[in-house]
Amino acid sequence: MKKIFFSTLRTPEGYPQSFSIDSINSVTALVPPSLKGKPSNEPVDPSKDKGEEMVFDELDVKKQEYMTNNGYRIEIKPVITKVFKYSKRDIYGYPVYNVSIQMITNIYKIESI
Repeated sequence: MKKIFFSTLRTPEGYPQSFSIDSINSVTALVPPSLKGKPSNEPVDPSKDKGEEMVFDELDVKKQEYMTNNGYRIEIKPVITKVFKYSKRDIYGYPVYNVSIQMITNIYKIESI
């Protein structure tokens, strides 16, 4: 999470009418050593290289909580929606993956602030 942007307008219940989140996601893939190969000479270019859509299982998804200095607790659950595997490999020889993530968010008022 890099930054949370709140609208200045509030609902009658005291919540922001809207908010947005600027974030960076980090995803780890457990890749079997048998898939390791020779590193590619060129990096993957997702705008040109076509990946193969993969079926996947999420092993550990945890909600993330952020307390704001204006009296809210933001809860975020990242959900992986798509995984693409490319034929090119990283500098260690592992396949390169591209992941699409959507965030499920909720906001709570902190009454004690």
